[in-house]
Amino acid sequence: MLRKAVDLEISAGDPFQNDQLDRKQCAENLTRLIRTLEQPFVLSVNGAWGSGKTTFVKMWKRSMELDGQRCLYFNAWENDFVEDPLVPFIAEMEEALADHEAPEDARRWMGRLKSLGWGILRYGLPTGARLATLGALDQDAVRAIAGGLNLGEHVADAVEECVSDRVKDYLDRRKGITEFKEALAKFAEKVTTEEGVHRPVVFFVDELDRCRPDYAIALLERIKHLFSVPHVLFVLSVDRTQLAHSVRARYGADMDSDGYLRRFIDLEWSLPQPDHGSYGLHLLSQFGIDVQSHRVTGLDQIVDALSALSSAFDVSLRTIERCVSRLNVIIRSFGGRRTYGLYVAFLVVLREVRYDRYKELAAGSVSAGAFLESLGDRGGSAEWLRSHAWWRIKGFCICHLSDKAARDRYERQWNELVQDDSAEPHRREEADELLKQLRRFPPYEVSLLDELVKRVEMAARFG
Repeated sequence: MLRKAVDLEISAGDPFQNDQLDRKQCAENLTRLIRTLEQPFVLSVNGAWGSGKTTFVKMWKRSMELDGQRCLYFNAWENDFVEDPLVPFIAEMEEALADHEAPEDARRWMGRLKSLGWGILRYGLPTGARLATLGALDQDAVRAIAGGLNLGEHVADAVEECVSDRVKDYLDRRKGITEFKEALAKFAEKVTTEEGVHRPVVFFVDELDRCRPDYAIALLERIKHLFSVPHVLFVLSVDRTQLAHSVRARYGADMDSDGYLRRFIDLEWSLPQPDHGSYGLHLLSQFGIDVQSHRVTGLDQIVDALSALSSAFDVSLRTIERCVSRLNVIIRSFGGRRTYGLYVAFLVVLREVRYDRYKELAAGSVSAGAFLESLGDRGGSAEWLRSHAWWRIKGFCICHLSDKAARDRYERQWNELVQDDSAEPHRREEADELLKQLRRFPPYEVSLLDELVKRVEMAARFG
């Protein structure tokens, strides 16, 4: 069954149990940092799309909860169908409080927060001068006033009433915000005090960069103006580049998006780039690919190939994700039959990074020697070049790009090397592996390369 990437399972008792990107130490360091904070604070966790931000913050959140920390997780993208982000945010706070044992005082202050929050929402609705004066001010009247024309006392009265109403609305709104922040501070104090020690309430806001621009900006504004109180800390999990695009989409291309975002974010921290192999294994796990369920021979070699080739050709994490997504489609297309995962992984990566070489290999329009030479020293580290996985890929290419005469020459050369006691051990071992590949892919049989290329091209059509 075809399966899309799913969230990695996070153990309730050991949240970093499946941490394939080795980020537990990062979470522990960040935890020690935020526990030194008492003032309002906003930390951003920056990472490109597909870098594992959501998994990291969920693991981090759960690890802090196990240590007695009060945390709340808010997926902004799942809630951007609401006009004002304050509505789902307060609802999430109340739901999170219901899921945990909390002092009765904290529950009372939560009720107060709800009441004040709904009051603030009333002032957030669009009013405008025309609505405030029940239509007394139309555009012509406004232009006339601007031009100094006298339209009579009824217009003057309408203007005075409009201004009075707007001033009253402003004062009421300012009072409501002050009372909301006071109630939030009391709430935070009640839920964070344990044996005389204050620990901040940590609000994790995820997927902010995926929201529609007006919603993302509104949420940042709400955090700044309503939630900036002692012992309340926000962690924003974002793709900084995409969030900057949202700012420019909202305020114009000339907007200083970096300067704007610095108004809201006190400290930025970037997720470390994961090892390419670890990231590939992480993605394979998300797609549910394993040896038992899909007869994926040599899964460790697939991961090694992804890591070495991606590093050698400086492949981005997003490109690796695209490669693994296509690998997922190809493996499942075999329907449980042997998948030749190592060779498939090589072809998928090669298609992404050296399409010209891939086309030559697929068409058989280049000699084996010229093909391998064209890759130059870009095959990976010295350790990878001495691995059985690389030797098998090399033998696979030689077998499918060589005619009988060339195969005979390679066979004689490798036999001589195997029998040469003075040769370096790793070279003799490589020659022995290449001879096995010659026997594995005899001439004049249906080409495995042709079948695999068809499946790679099929997967590429999925985008």
